[in-house]
Amino acid sequence: MMSSVSGQFGNPLLSPYSTSKFALEGLAESLRREFMLFGIDVLVIAPGAARTPIWDKAEAIDMARFNASPFLPALTKLREMLMKLAKSGLPPERIAELVYRALTASRPKARVVASPQPVRTWIAGRLPRRWLDAIMTKQLGLQPK
Repeated sequence: MMSSVSGQFGNPLLSPYSTSKFALEGLAESLRREFMLFGIDVLVIAPGAARTPIWDKAEAIDMARFNASPFLPALTKLREMLMKLAKSGLPPERIAELVYRALTASRPKARVVASPQPVRTWIAGRLPRRWLDAIMTKQLGLQPK
């Protein structure tokens, strides 16, 4: 199943996307355990940002509708971050190679991550959740004044 690094990190202002990936990962874990009875394995591929046209959507968003929102500054910062990710993301071919290796491995991992920032992703996965909360909210300016 194709998930995302967001399948384990709830990203502020991207709640629907994070929710869908958390749900997908829970489904994959459940199905993997259920289907063991039949010798069927279920894997999760969790890429980070990939260089694809999906990022064009961030640039196309009309921010005017958020002018009165207290989230406008954070949304503006998020948009800038997404535009940077568009340039630094993994090439789609790299993710395809990862999928191929996962599907052909004799003992595949249950969850495989490919990130353009592997050290950052690895560290984030080990930090206490409250620390991660503080880092993410500070990045976007979502801390109380």
